[in-house]
Amino acid sequence: MKEGRTIAALAQELTDRKNEKHDFLADTRKLTAFSNDNRIKISGLPMPETEMPISPYERHLSAPALSQHALRQVGSRLNIPAKYVDRMAEDAPDLLATNINHWFEHEPETRLIRTNNQGVRAFLSNRYRIIDNEEIAEAVLPILAEIPDLKIESCEVTDTKMYIKAVDPRIQGDVVGQIVQGGVCISNSEIGMGSVSVKPMAFELRCLNGWITDKGLSKYHIGRQSSDEERVREIMSDETMEADDRALMLKLRDVLKASLDQVQFDKTLNKMRDAHDVDIGDPVKAIEVIEKKGWLSKDEGKSVLKHLIEGGDLSVLGLGQAVTRASQDHTSYDRATDMEKLGGDILELPKTAWTTEMKMAA
Repeated sequence: MKEGRTIAALAQELTDRKNEKHDFLADTRKLTAFSNDNRIKISGLPMPETEMPISPYERHLSAPALSQHALRQVGSRLNIPAKYVDRMAEDAPDLLATNINHWFEHEPETRLIRTNNQGVRAFLSNRYRIIDNEEIAEAVLPILAEIPDLKIESCEVTDTKMYIKAVDPRIQGDVVGQIVQGGVCISNSEIGMGSVSVKPMAFELRCLNGWITDKGLSKYHIGRQSSDEERVREIMSDETMEADDRALMLKLRDVLKASLDQVQFDKTLNKMRDAHDVDIGDPVKAIEVIEKKGWLSKDEGKSVLKHLIEGGDLSVLGLGQAVTRASQDHTSYDRATDMEKLGGDILELPKTAWTTEMKMAA
């Protein structure tokens, strides 16, 4: 499992980021995209007051820039393909701004715009339910603290998601001579990159691999439509605390407790044992199968193949172990977690499906 922050460091980072965040409901007709300093910026949002007076032109230039993620969200909403958005942003930013302004004016709508000190981080539906990382942390950390001997193995907050990965040593079993313990992975995205999620996890003590399975709570940030009479206004934090948010937090607590269950974990252990009985055959062909599915890049495939050969276990279990081991080498915590989920997905593949895939690759 890829190393992340300590709980104390995570808490401090969440506090720092909370103080930087602002959310706005905005009519797109009141917004203007323009190119400045090789970035696409959006004017029309309320700007913080400054100690020294600045001219309207200076205020215009100080408008927040769109992150690549937010820019792609704008493009997606306006039916502009992501590759073309990226190309225009690089080679013709004025053309991109003109495109955006045309559709903002001719197909107006109210959007939720999330910003921080770095600029616009998300361009979302006005039905997007704001569930911030600190809310999730405040809901789950007290529960985790009550579990005897539970250990937070890794946690992180990136530009796209927050993660908390915990292991309960009381929940464990043996898989081919290795001790595997049960745990849980909690994640949340504030910018539309996935749902609030609580997923069971298996943790191998020998190689510190984490496997995330696809069973658990997955709740998208969709709520009631936000309406307002003003064209652009900031959403204050107390407006986000609604009854269905509180209900979600209660459900999250229930699922978290249910995820740390020996009976359910035994089912995962049995899948791992069954996976050890399925031979993948040619390891190079096996990696090619995964690459062709788009599950791994070529570079990731090379890393997985290296760990697969070093591990010496040419079974489906060994392949999953190689994938989760390779995740620890990745520079991106987000991608490392995706590869831990891929390890779990490989476990879920039926034996017949794997045999068919390998025959097709032969």
